[in-house]
Amino acid sequence: MKTKSDKLIKQSYTFNKVLDTNFLAHHYEDDIEQIYLVFGIFLTATAKEFEALIVDVEAIELEKIIQKIHKIKPNFLLVGLQDVYAKLNTLEINGLLIGKQATTCKLKSLYQVCEEIYFPILSAELESLNAILSGT
Repeated sequence: MKTKSDKLIKQSYTFNKVLDTNFLAHHYEDDIEQIYLVFGIFLTATAKEFEALIVDVEAIELEKIIQKIHKIKPNFLLVGLQDVYAKLNTLEINGLLIGKQATTCKLKSLYQVCEEIYFPILSAELESLNAILSGT
């Protein structure tokens, strides 16, 4: 029995080239509904956690910053943002070596790129997926 999702896979939805489309197709087995849910959760939770970290970063100890990076980092991988994941991973690993000021500066810069480029792309993808799933 074919499901609504089976029809969507055959429509071969094309994600924005910024996203790791091979990862998304393989990891979610082309299940557009699942990808839609993950993108939605990412935008309502992870993006806001990242923003909260940036707002409070000056008042937080370096070890706590690294813990928070560790917490949000895998979510970027799950939405196909391997580049951001890799940069967060580098900050997590090297944070103690480069110090708080450098870590904070790099983290703020990365957040700005996410806010200006990646989050809007994910929002647009979410809207497109919603339109497909709702049949509009």
